[in-house]
Parts: sequence; structure tokens; C-alpha cells
Amino acid sequence: MTLAPPSSRMSRDLSTAAALLLLAVAAAVDLAIVALSLHRMESGQPLTEAADVTLGVVAGAVYAVVVLAVARTPQRRGLACGLAVAALVLNVLFWYLLTHGPLQPTSYDEARSIFQVRWIIDGLLLVGAWSVSRRSGHRWWPGLLVVPVLVLAQAPFEDDLVRSTANLGTALRAASLWAWASAVLPIAGVACWLLDGRSTSKMTPARHPRG
Repeated sequence: MTLAPPSSRMSRDLSTAAALLLLAVAAAVDLAIVALSLHRMESGQPLTEAADVTLGVVAGAVYAVVVLAVARTPQRRGLACGLAVAALVLNVLFWYLLTHGPLQPTSYDEARSIFQVRWIIDGLLLVGAWSVSRRSGHRWWPGLLVVPVLVLAQAPFEDDLVRSTANLGTALRAASLWAWASAVLPIAGVACWLLDGRSTSKMTPARHPRG
């Protein structure tokens, strides 16, 4: 197996660090929007529908720009950004169908089921976008199965979480609720990264048969 020179290794590490930093910026924007929405709701002045949708579009657009910026190859940029934009469009579509269309829920359980389905599809698109942008191999996709598994596993505990955070300050409560819901994404992303690493390591001896 040939070893990459130190300069190449350092360049790759810096690239990964920069990508993760940009991802953290996108996450911070999303968290800030959640905190703002919760603050306005608890103060008795909830955001208007237009403002809520607009902020959601902003968060989705920031993530789309990030996956576009961190893509390893030009060929990956279009597909990765397309998946991120599809998640953005999905959120707007779900909002419309839930408020003005045929998906208007008639009960709390029905609403929760609809949101779970939305979050599963959304999570698959978001993690898929990052994986297309950053993974080196092509065998990472089974890691996406972590998304529906975790979303469904979290479902029985959601009401308890909402009750347990009711007395927290707005910022801490927003962070807790956001972290609970968003944890699905990095966990699935790590699963895809691990699978990608295993497939890449298996390919290496074939590329360098002399070791």
C-alpha cells in the first residue's frame, strides 16, 4: 500500500475540517431559527406563516450552499445540491399540504405520524446530500437506514421530552428540542462515513497489489 505524502494528508485534513466548520455554521443557523420561533411562540407573538416558511427556506438554502461548497468533485456538486434543494422544496410542500391541502390532520396522532414521515424523507435527503458531496466510495448508502430507525425509535419519547423541557429557559429548551430531532442526521452521517471507510479500505489492496 502506498502512503500519501505528508503534504497531501495535511491538505485532506484541512479540507475535512473546513467542511465540518461550514456544516456547523449551517447547523447554527437552523438552531437560531428554532430558538427564534420558540421565543416568539412563548412570548405570545408567534411568527406568521410567511415568516416561518421564509426562515425554513433560508435554513435549507444555507445547507444547499454548504454541500455545494464542500463537494469533493464538480460532478458531485449538482447531485448533492439537488438533494438538498429537494429537501427544502419538500418542507415547503409539506407546509402547504398540512395547512391548505389534503394532508390537514384531524388528530394529534395523525399529525405526529405525518411529521414523522416528513422527517424521515427529509433526513434521507439531507444525509444523502452530504454523503454524495463528501464520501469517497459508493457503498455508504446503507447507512441511510439509520434515519428511519432512529426517527421511529424516538417517537415514543417525544411527549416526555416536551414535558421535561417545559420549565427550561427558551434558549435551553430550543437547544434541547433541536438536538433531539437533529441527532438523527449526524448519527446517520457517521454510519455512512464508516461504511464508506470500510469499502475504501477494501479497495486499496487491489489498487496497490504490491502493498
